[in-house]
Amino acid sequence: MLLVERVGRGLQALLAGARAVTAAAAADFAAGTLQPASFHIARWLDAHGPAHSNDIALGVGMDKSAASACSRSWRPNNWSNAARTTLTSARNSCR
Repeated sequence: MLLVERVGRGLQALLAGARAVTAAAAADFAAGTLQPASFHIARWLDAHGPAHSNDIALGVGMDKSAASACSRSWRPNNWSNAARTTLTSARNSCR
């Protein structure tokens, strides 16, 4: 087997594992109170800082109206402190 094929297969396995971990983290993120898509937006905001909804939607690959709907659902739940703690814990566990 060529080195390129082995590297390609290794990258494929790594990406599949990363998707599985991300999907599980999204499901656990503020479980029962927020949509899993909110996790991806929160992660993007954590990495890039405050942004306009169009930039966020492009960054996470969502429709702008869907991204806006997710952000509107955060306000009544006062998710920001819990989300910040969850993201910090996840970031620290990956180091």
